[in-house]
Amino acid sequence: MAIALRALLLTLLGILVLLQACDAKLVYQPGTIPTDSNLRGGPEGGGSQPAPSSGSTGGSGAPRCASGQTYRVKAADTCVRIVFRYYRKSFATFRSANGGRSCADLLKVGASLCLPPNYQRPALP
Repeated sequence: MAIALRALLLTLLGILVLLQACDAKLVYQPGTIPTDSNLRGGPEGGGSQPAPSSGSTGGSGAPRCASGQTYRVKAADTCVRIVFRYYRKSFATFRSANGGRSCADLLKVGASLCLPPNYQRPALP
């Protein structure tokens, strides 16, 4: 019983830390955010023109990733879900259509998540 309670408390503490990281805009690690030079227009991972300073939309309203997979944020996504499923496990990088980089910005439908080329989605913890 004490072990289960301790595990529950540690899990809750971990979620709290992740939420604070989202609010404090610490979800990103320096050097992992895609820049305009590594985003391209066109279909998923395609195109050959560098993105303009406002970001390339590929005709869909959200930037596309130069390499790897592009995940579009859905209405049902939450910050915790994105952090657990994508960022924490894959060190994925984020870029939203308006250039915002906070977790709240990422929850806007249409934000893009750039995943590594060899990314495989992990199960939720």
